[in-house]
Amino acid sequence: MLILLAAWVLLSAIYLLLAGQLPGDEIGLALACGAAAACWFGKVASVAERRFRFEPAAAAVAVRAVAGLPRAVVKVAAALVRGAGGKVVRQPFLRGRTGDPADAARRAAALLAVSLAPDKFALRLPERRAELELHSLVEPSAATDPRWPT
Repeated sequence: MLILLAAWVLLSAIYLLLAGQLPGDEIGLALACGAAAACWFGKVASVAERRFRFEPAAAAVAVRAVAGLPRAVVKVAAALVRGAGGKVVRQPFLRGRTGDPADAARRAAALLAVSLAPDKFALRLPERRAELELHSLVEPSAATDPRWPT
């Protein structure tokens, strides 16, 4: 029950964030949509054969990606003013097992975090190599963990 309550609060807050305004009708709609989505989440979770498992490292990567946005915007703005062009770079990246849902979720979270920043974008994740191809406007930082590229 606590998970459904947390899902309702989180989904309602996301609705309000995306709406961008706080009039009474938007708040009421956010609460109603959040409740409907939380009920849907609860129903799907009760009949699912596989349980969703969130890796704490994924949350840390997402927080670092969002926290680095202002700095990345400044770096990209400076690169665009200078007229710098982008280039393709390769970063070490461990794909993990192909059929493993946990590795698939980690790959998805890592690719989203890499592509969230305005200074780089994931181009390709080759199946046969342990690397990630990125298009980068500025020189990327050295990857410290090949499971979670930055």
